[in-house]
Amino acid sequence: SYGATKAFTDALWAEKALSFGAPSKASIRQRCIDLFGSAVWTVPCVASRILSCVSLVVDMISKEPPTLQANGVPKWLLPFIPLLKAYVDAEIAAMEEDLDRTINFCVFDFSSISFPVDMEIGSNHQLETMITSLSKVLRQMRVILSANHFSDSKIEIAKILLALHCIAAPLEGEMLRKACAETMPTRNGMEWPQSRFITAAEFYRAEFEVFVTLLESGSEVPSVHGVILSNPLTQRLGTLCGSAVRFHLRRLFDPPPEAYTIHHDLNHIKDFSDCRAETFEIVAMCSSDDLPANESKCTLWDSAISYVFSLALRYIYAYVQFYNKDNSNNLTDGNVLKDMSNITSNISLISSLENVLHGAIDFSALSAREIRAIIGDIYASYNSITATQAADFILDLFSFPGVLCAIQKAGGWTDIERISGTIVEHHLDVHCENEAHFALLSDVEYFIHQLTSNQMSMTATSVSSRAALDNITKCLQKVTEQGDCGDIVNDNVRHLLAALYDGKSLSPEFPDVIELLPDET
Repeated sequence: SYGATKAFTDALWAEKALSFGAPSKASIRQRCIDLFGSAVWTVPCVASRILSCVSLVVDMISKEPPTLQANGVPKWLLPFIPLLKAYVDAEIAAMEEDLDRTINFCVFDFSSISFPVDMEIGSNHQLETMITSLSKVLRQMRVILSANHFSDSKIEIAKILLALHCIAAPLEGEMLRKACAETMPTRNGMEWPQSRFITAAEFYRAEFEVFVTLLESGSEVPSVHGVILSNPLTQRLGTLCGSAVRFHLRRLFDPPPEAYTIHHDLNHIKDFSDCRAETFEIVAMCSSDDLPANESKCTLWDSAISYVFSLALRYIYAYVQFYNKDNSNNLTDGNVLKDMSNITSNISLISSLENVLHGAIDFSALSAREIRAIIGDIYASYNSITATQAADFILDLFSFPGVLCAIQKAGGWTDIERISGTIVEHHLDVHCENEAHFALLSDVEYFIHQLTSNQMSMTATSVSSRAALDNITKCLQKVTEQGDCGDIVNDNVRHLLAALYDGKSLSPEFPDVIELLPDET
């Protein structure tokens, strides 16, 4: 288990079984060239230096000299070379636009990636290049998992973790960090500070710790005591995918961005219409006819279509997730779209609630567990109602005359499907909940087909959900009208009323799609 590997690492550290000095600059340089090629040596790539240094430290703390291949690489390192190269390639891809800057940004953790700017056509290229590079890293992890190299390299992985721990240690790792820093090329007369290698070592240590857990568990979604573990790179990839999908949704649905300044003879406003599809010239949104005149829970109709579309996806995803919560795969097998076909057509309330609604049981007879189950049904009912409205909104938007033609003219769904496919491939819907709903767009045609096929069942579920909420509300009103019914009953009623209020306030009313009038353009 990971615990055994960590225990081995801790034991070596505690016993101070570290009879080695820092690798020389020449040895790091040679190992870097042997692993990643001579071109990498001239690039300020932190990953290439620290991973080369780590491999040399592992050689030093081994009891026997490593067996070297003809290219100078130790035999134990061979299974990991594609993964290490993927890390290095990803960092180099991240620094491509950073090479000419005066300030040296840290790019080894991919936190300095530029996000797309709506006013600049092509500003999404580096972001999507990084998505491709980070995907290659995760694929290499799976290659090692499928090849089962771990059984032969368990001790070496523990030593890798130990070496990273040494480099990150404030005092003990100073010589190692200095050796790494001296191998970095100077930029603008500035030398690389040793402190940056502390953060880099901690980053890669977190990567390999989750990697070990993934290897030992045999699962592509590692967890400990039910808590899903995510390595920093997976989290970063999820964030990048979400940003890229949102960029393309804005491009397909929203009007061109407004200029920063007003038009003037000396300041001609640039035309940004080329960075948008023509959808914004075709449709608009208005308040739903189903919303009572005296009740306005939200103003979604006044928001951007891309935002409302994303929100609709979020509620539909939550709906699918809830009705497949008993599925053993539960959205972790990359079949989130297929799971939509398994949705049940009604909400089944627990028997105790049914009895309460019929007056057979007093509220004081309900246990805390039963109250929690009822509250869960309340939230599920609101989610069912909102998800049905969300599905209707998306279907109305897609069926509106001219919308699909405008989207196809602007390039269609190819980019979004490719990026959303990355979310599905690497199970980012499990690791990154804020981007999970975009997994529905990995196959847009199939997603719309599933919405159409499930529209009747979702509507039926919505109707039964609304009826259940009305019954619960009437039941609670009857109890509150009786006055003080005791502490237990009052507490139960208060919890249920709070759930009803929260569920209602957190459930938006999705707008209707209408034709854009000439004076609205």
